[in-house]
Amino acid sequence: MYVARWFVDLGYLGICLAAWPRLVCAVRPRWSSPWTPWKEHPASSAEELQKALTAVLTEANADEIVEAEAGDAEAQEQEHKLRELAAGIKKSWQSTSAHACYQQLGHVITNLTQRCEGLRPAADWLLDYHEPALPTKTCAESVIDIFAEGRALVETLLVSRHQVAALKVLDKKTLRRYQALSFLRSWLVDLTRTPNHAMMWTGFWDGDPHNRTTKAKLFEFAKETDHATVHPDSFLGQVINQAQDIDACYADAQTNKLASNMWAMASMSFVLGMREKAQGTVISLVNKELEGERSLSQSVLSAHEIPTVGLAAWGLGFWSPRVVLVDLMGTCDRTSPALQKQLFARLPSWAKSMKHWSPQAFAIRSRLRWQCLDCSGACSLDNALAEHVEKLVKAKATQDRKDQELREAMNPRREALAAAGLGSQDLNFAQELVKALRKRRDFDKAFRVMERTFALRRELLDRQRKVLAGVAAPRRPTGQRLVPQLLLEKADPSAPDWLGNTALTLAATKGFLGAVEALVQAGAEVEASNENGFTALICAALNGHLEVVEALLKAGAQLEARSKDGLTALIRAADSGHLKVVETLLKAGAQLEARDEHDCTALTWAAENGRQAVVEALLKVRAEVETRSKDGRTALMNAADNGHLEVVEALLKAGAEVETREEHGRTALIRAAFEGHVAVVEALLKVGAEVEIRDKGGATALMRAAMKGHLAVVEDLLKAGAKVDACDKKGKTAVFYAEVGGHQQIANILRKDLAAQ
Repeated sequence: MYVARWFVDLGYLGICLAAWPRLVCAVRPRWSSPWTPWKEHPASSAEELQKALTAVLTEANADEIVEAEAGDAEAQEQEHKLRELAAGIKKSWQSTSAHACYQQLGHVITNLTQRCEGLRPAADWLLDYHEPALPTKTCAESVIDIFAEGRALVETLLVSRHQVAALKVLDKKTLRRYQALSFLRSWLVDLTRTPNHAMMWTGFWDGDPHNRTTKAKLFEFAKETDHATVHPDSFLGQVINQAQDIDACYADAQTNKLASNMWAMASMSFVLGMREKAQGTVISLVNKELEGERSLSQSVLSAHEIPTVGLAAWGLGFWSPRVVLVDLMGTCDRTSPALQKQLFARLPSWAKSMKHWSPQAFAIRSRLRWQCLDCSGACSLDNALAEHVEKLVKAKATQDRKDQELREAMNPRREALAAAGLGSQDLNFAQELVKALRKRRDFDKAFRVMERTFALRRELLDRQRKVLAGVAAPRRPTGQRLVPQLLLEKADPSAPDWLGNTALTLAATKGFLGAVEALVQAGAEVEASNENGFTALICAALNGHLEVVEALLKAGAQLEARSKDGLTALIRAADSGHLKVVETLLKAGAQLEARDEHDCTALTWAAENGRQAVVEALLKVRAEVETRSKDGRTALMNAADNGHLEVVEALLKAGAEVETREEHGRTALIRAAFEGHVAVVEALLKVGAEVEIRDKGGATALMRAAMKGHLAVVEDLLKAGAKVDACDKKGKTAVFYAEVGGHQQIANILRKDLAAQ
């Protein structure tokens, strides 16, 4: 074997010498490197893994995408039995006659409960405003949750806070599981903390007769590479280790389920801890055969840990570690493909649950890379291997720093906030919750959320000010000049920060055309999107950067890519009033009638915000005037509601229907009267709007204007023939509405008019 290698290397040298002096051999010949007892397999690049995941997601059929689950009654009965079993173990585990498994499980349950109570955890605060109210979680219940439904709770990670804030989680079981998971995350992840730089995974068996791979060597290897093993460096690892890894519980079917649920939750907690630390490299040591006794395929590493890495990287998104698999059996050719398959195992159901995400878009949410080292025979867990692995770790850390520098060149302030973990998610979710509560007409809770929002905003702004102290604002020339050099130094143009923003999306947001062009030329992923689903094209369109939009379209950016709430680049540009961008997108073939999640189009958004020039441009290309949102609103109603007279006139000229009603039965006239937009009311009356038309409560435009105290509108409606003696469904007249609103002057005018009639 060594002779063959020697000849190959001589051949390499011969090629270099023959090309001299035209070619300089920049790479040192392999034969001059010191011989190593391990074999380093070619790494799987981020692009290769993304392609593989795309294929998995594309090929998955409905049965594969949605994991089969027992019927509700059967599942509830099974969970109930596991809860009873876990509760019974908690009471009896210290008995001298207790089964070994019960002693192990009881030890874990008791220790976790005690530690939880000292941490004062809480479930997601968004749940406080749901109806019916969920019972308050306790630590004792939370620990039982781990053993009774751990696997199901891990899958509940795919329920987004966006859904909870929008009050869209209608299934009580799902909402209860979300509560259980959020409570668990608030304390269990904390128990995975270690003093070391990173965490190391192992599919390990201390049974090597040649003494190459003992646990003592494993721990020393971890120490040399500045990693911690699960045991004994974290509190959670210590507790499980002291319970002998629950090894007495696998023979019985029921206790095996308890153990499996525990490992699912433990793995999730360790991986989430790694993700929160933005751990750059995940090292997995494998010392098991794929099949047979103590098989790798049945190990915790394969069944729980690696799949959860996939969930954290792609499902939660924007974590891009390098996975280094060290195979101590020398079987990388078998173990590496098998574990890579497990990396994707839980992702089809997750990707399917996300709105407006194609398999390709989902696959680029992470830049995870994979590499395998064969370490068998003369290779062992010694200093030489530790030094080599440490070089790989340091190389990834250097790469991460370069990627961060590239994003900083585009927006140093945004990158500083991202690195500090300071986003505005809580504020966004609070605002979404307020909207949902108002729609349900639960104004008391909406007001309480608003009060909480003010406190959240003050806290966030205070923390942001401290982080941004001394951080310069982005400067166009300086930032763009740095890009070519950083790309030359192999900075990854597609590497995302923890919110999913890449150098390209940041450059597009700021309108840095030169940087955008350089990043695209360097292979930046044009369709990469942040946590809100904003691609570079959507970011550029939203901010009106026409030249950047044109450059991205030239690079093949997808016109119909959508944000999480279904907004396209065209809708965003129309909403913001960027006429030239709208015209460019339309010319490129953007769908004129594309709808967001509320069924609003570019026209309805532009009308709502009074973007007259954009509305006229959209009408010119025959945008549908009578398009309705989910609550029945048209562009005319939106414009009337917000008092945009010029837009109202343009829509009326285009043939907008005046008497169209929304879900509450209100017309454009009633909405304009309610808001007190005199000029709009006059314009609608001029084209023959029906004065006596009524909403679902039987109220007319006159009643709504009287209640709000809009005197000029009341006078215009009276001139148009509005009836003062008309009654709503409860027999109340406009006079009553005026008095209820506290507008006595209007009440007197109405009485006078009634007397004159």
